[in-house]
Amino acid sequence: MKDKIEHKFKELLENQEFPYDSKAWESMKNTLDAKMPVSKPTNWNKWFLGGAAITVIAVSTYFIIQNKEGNKPISTQTTEEIKSYTKQKQVAKNSQFRETQKTSELNGNVVQNLKETESSQVNFNENSSLLTPNNTLDLVDNNDQNITDSDNNNSTYNLNIKQSNNEMLIREETNGSSNSSNSQVATVISVRDLCVGENQTIENKNTFDINLIQQSNKKVVAIIKSKQSFTFQAQEAGIYELTTKSLESDLNNTTFEVKKATKPVVTLESEVLYVKGVPTIKASSENTVSSIWKVNGKMISQNQSDIEFNPYFAGKYTVSLSCNDNGCVSTSEESVQISEDYKLLAPNAFNPNSFDIKNQTFMPFALTQRDVKFTMIILDPKNGGLLYETDDASQPWTGIDKRNGQMTPSNQVYIWKVKIQNPLPGEPNEYKGTITKL
Repeated sequence: MKDKIEHKFKELLENQEFPYDSKAWESMKNTLDAKMPVSKPTNWNKWFLGGAAITVIAVSTYFIIQNKEGNKPISTQTTEEIKSYTKQKQVAKNSQFRETQKTSELNGNVVQNLKETESSQVNFNENSSLLTPNNTLDLVDNNDQNITDSDNNNSTYNLNIKQSNNEMLIREETNGSSNSSNSQVATVISVRDLCVGENQTIENKNTFDINLIQQSNKKVVAIIKSKQSFTFQAQEAGIYELTTKSLESDLNNTTFEVKKATKPVVTLESEVLYVKGVPTIKASSENTVSSIWKVNGKMISQNQSDIEFNPYFAGKYTVSLSCNDNGCVSTSEESVQISEDYKLLAPNAFNPNSFDIKNQTFMPFALTQRDVKFTMIILDPKNGGLLYETDDASQPWTGIDKRNGQMTPSNQVYIWKVKIQNPLPGEPNEYKGTITKL
């Protein structure tokens, strides 16, 4: 190493050229003339040039030798110390960098910049051995300063990372406690689907208010206060939603539907028809799916397009049809008024002497039309005596008193009674009335 440096100095001296300075030569000439006046004209230029050259060479040689002898061991020693010191610092720095890299994953940009700084530092230290001896001492100071600054920066960086991490942990803990205190666990609210006309009670067991909103128009139907209940009456079909006014709570969008069924149309005949002597009223509708027919609240039939019922007594008869449409029941009603009770279509008078054969005897007309077993009796209103008895619709009463075989008095009112052995559903098993014998 020493031989290489000496060889480098020799090359520099051999190739060294000093520039010519005319002002310097003029100044030296004036000085020499003042100290050594010329007695006679002599060609002093030659002597001055030679002397000056010798002087410059001697002075330059002296300083070069001094620098060579003084700086040579310093350069060698200092270079080795710098390399050792740099290597130690580099090992410590790499260890510290690995720890810093683990800690600083949250800040990738800072870590990347630090890596680039380390790479530049290594390249700088490796190139420092190629510097000239004159720059070696400066390198020591600057490198020490760079290392110190780098250590300080790393310490500051590590401190900032730790402080940043601590602040993040504190913020996370703070946010966690804040969310824990602000967020509220929502109690499930029980609701069910409704049909128009129904109602249900919605109970808010939460510590916050909730809104009942109709989704179609975003209209707030009601605000249910905390720990209170609200009775919702379904008047309009649609989807309804329960939402919370608090941003920290969630009801998971509790919804329910209010459905509306199509109302059936009922056609009711007001005229009573006698089908085989039985009073009959008919009702019909086009809505037959999942339908139930009722007369005065009593079910008559289901899933049929029309029905018949028998009004045996005077009064108002209400026919209702209920249809189940999409889980909701809709009902329509129609009414008819009956003016008199059913009495087997019996006449109120007869004349044995009439020219019309139909009026010469007494037998309730319905008994002649119906296939029913019966017993009919005729009673004397004065003493309750039995005047006539039959169970055959083809054997009417002719006005003869069976007790004596004689014609009963004319223009008298007599009592008749009929007992039905197998009456129809809803039909009475006994009928009675009066008959006038003309």
